[in-house]
Amino acid sequence: TASVTTSTVNYANTALTQTLFSSAAISAVDTGQTITGLKFTVAGLDGTTNERITVDGTEFSLTNATSGTTTANSVGYRVDVTGSTATVTLTRIVGLSAAEAKTLVEGLAYRYATSNGMTGDHVVTLTEITDSGSNNNVTTLALASTVHDNTAPTLSATAPSTTVTTIAGTGGDSAGETIVLTVTFDGNVQGLTSGNNSTIFKVGSTVVSATWAGTAGTSTRTLTYTIPAGANGTATIDEAALKDALVAGIKDLAGNAFTYSGSIANIDSTPLPTIDTTAPTLTISRGTTTGVSSTGATNLDSVDFFVEFSEGMTLSTLNATDFVVMLGGAQVTSNVTIGAPTLVSGNKYKVNVSGAAITSGTG
Repeated sequence: TASVTTSTVNYANTALTQTLFSSAAISAVDTGQTITGLKFTVAGLDGTTNERITVDGTEFSLTNATSGTTTANSVGYRVDVTGSTATVTLTRIVGLSAAEAKTLVEGLAYRYATSNGMTGDHVVTLTEITDSGSNNNVTTLALASTVHDNTAPTLSATAPSTTVTTIAGTGGDSAGETIVLTVTFDGNVQGLTSGNNSTIFKVGSTVVSATWAGTAGTSTRTLTYTIPAGANGTATIDEAALKDALVAGIKDLAGNAFTYSGSIANIDSTPLPTIDTTAPTLTISRGTTTGVSSTGATNLDSVDFFVEFSEGMTLSTLNATDFVVMLGGAQVTSNVTIGAPTLVSGNKYKVNVSGAAITSGTG
């Protein structure tokens, strides 16, 4: 038989060991018999070698097929894992005395090998004890202690970052392109795997809707802003709004809510794209005409035209070949000279047209 004092302990999550049971009372009942076997389970594992247990002074990982013998009392151990639960089987052919078995049970200790690594509660349950008797020697137990994860999730050392997609030209500035914010946590979390947020991204001074995505039980989430037609202005991120959204929406596997001390550092210190989905318009006006007589234009005339764009343009390659001359609804391809455009002011350029093709008439 066996009885113990179980516990629910708040794990410090600092890679130190945590004892599980106290005040154990172990007995083989029949005189002269010893304890030859013990089984217990550990539930809530993440499948890594960081999940560890100490038995009889020997620490080993709770991964499938781990086996060996303890140093202190030569107790054999074997680990079998199904899903997130490990079953640990302990055996000693010559058996343990009741006192030795008591010491072994009280010395059982859990440890996660990296700080802040354990996510979710771990339940350690004594399930079976075996004595050296020839019959009626196995007793089923259900003595459970919980190692509680009460460490709140927070951001990892990897700072939140942004990426853009590109359909044409510069990424993240045209309709249909996206700006994606990626947030990484220090452990696996729940929440914000879907849904919209209208507080974090801004275009100009206007908040815009973006979409959360991610997989429950993983350590990253993304927030994607897809640029619609009609959006114009510089994209920015409100870090305070991001923190509020994470506090409200993120929990770890044990149910601890996200926390972050201080302010999230400026994510868009390198400016995000300036979004421009409105096509520019063009106005052409006639300016000075040289050599005009009362009878109209002659082939000696030179005509200035002014070309003005509705917004700032990148025009480092603007040249004469970007223009054509139309007279009477038809393009003039000979006996006409189009001068190189010159900047007048702002978005306004002057283009001079001359040549024998310029005659009186409509053009």
